[in-house]
Amino acid sequence: MSKRTNTDDPVAEGATKRIRRADADNHTADCNDPECEGCDIGDIDISFVRHDKDGVGSAVEPNGHDLLAMALDEWEDGGENSEVAKRLFDMALEKFKDDDDRLGYACGLVQCGRCLRIQESIREGLDIFRQEVKNNPDQEVLLRLIQAALTLAADIRKQKIATFDSLQEELESDEEDEVAYTELLQKLDLTKEEVKLCGEATINADKVFKEADKLPIGSACRILQDMRVYAELLDQPSHSEHCMSMVKTAIRYIKLLEFEKNEELLTIWAAFILMELKLFEDFDKQKPLCQEAEQLLEKSKQIREEKGLDDDPWRMQLEGSLKLTLSNLEDDEDKVLEYYDQASAILQKALELAPDNKPLKDMVDMLAAVTEEEAENLYN
Repeated sequence: MSKRTNTDDPVAEGATKRIRRADADNHTADCNDPECEGCDIGDIDISFVRHDKDGVGSAVEPNGHDLLAMALDEWEDGGENSEVAKRLFDMALEKFKDDDDRLGYACGLVQCGRCLRIQESIREGLDIFRQEVKNNPDQEVLLRLIQAALTLAADIRKQKIATFDSLQEELESDEEDEVAYTELLQKLDLTKEEVKLCGEATINADKVFKEADKLPIGSACRILQDMRVYAELLDQPSHSEHCMSMVKTAIRYIKLLEFEKNEELLTIWAAFILMELKLFEDFDKQKPLCQEAEQLLEKSKQIREEKGLDDDPWRMQLEGSLKLTLSNLEDDEDKVLEYYDQASAILQKALELAPDNKPLKDMVDMLAAVTEEEAENLYN
């Protein structure tokens, strides 16, 4: 299996894909379903057709970026087990190779590795970008290198978390052993490689943001979101210093941009502040940060309204989380319940806008299960 990144290249306009599974009439050896019409998947054959105004179809050949965009769409719908997504990733990489598109191929490797959890693929893509930067350190190549480095760091961290969770399940099946659990926690320690990757990303991001006036806002947001995704995986006390460094660096970058009238940058900024909140136990330090995050989220909402845009479920999710944090900082019971009710209402509305958002649904379900009395105990 081969390997994919975000691409701004549009899918061939008007083109649709036809998917046919070879050997569709076959069955797996253990299939005993009399109504089964074929469950042995076999190879997947995909063809692309564009229909004219009269509905007449003609075969088209998408370029590598089109195939990459389709692969991402399929992955978003079916996850890493989507056979169609895997086939489209392979087709995209094959097309990039045929066209001798080295940067496109590296992008495909990184995105395929990210989506399908193939770490070697990310590494290969990152190595290509490193070579390209030596030959041509322009903005686009630097941006791709930064993204690849952060993607690899995040994948290393996710792998360590998965290992920890697996071993913790085994440990919980035995008698409580504090020594064993302490040793297990060390599995979550930062690796030298991920720290080095973050340093590599930051060094190159400094170069890009040094000319912030020439940096497209969309590209800046993607880098900041990649930083956020990685930093949110740093949830242990031993990660605090590294996480704070990522937060401060990201906010420094945002301040170099024209953030005042950009709703996405303001929301991202608020997300980093909420991350910073978790690093402090002192309420006196938390409250000013809550106020700052609240102002940023409100300003983001206001800008969206001025532009005639619907509210952003992610912005609302952050606002709901902030309300829960504020309830935790309150001594007044009435105020605690007021913040709690506000959080519930905001998160419920966000879920209506994004019903497929599982983390959001989990938050709503959790809050719905808490009674008023439990809410007082939980957040006071």
